Amino acid sequence: MDCLLFTLNGARYGVGVERIYEILWLPELTSVAQAPHDVPGIFDLRGRIVTVLDLNQRLGYRAQRYRTDQRVRKSRPRRTTASRAANALRSMSPG
Repeated sequence: MDCLLFTLNGARYGVGVERIYEILWLPELTSVAQAPHDVPGIFDLRGRIVTVLDLNQRLGYRAQRYRTDQRVRKSRPRRTTASRAANALRSMSPG
């Protein structure tokens, strides 16, 4: 299985490439009132609203400040479109 490797608070994680739709730079986020604690905001991607999930908070770490020089991975479309922000995307790893 080919994986995309990324780091989060010094720990290395991987996700299967079949679950990734695209990787993009994190744009400015729009806050959403009463959003769950692990949703720092949303953005418009070619006419579709994309929800950004904070993996730090989702995995029990402290929230990080997001910058537009970070990248996010966008999951393959289903009913909703979501992106996960990581501290750093590292590399592709052949399975």
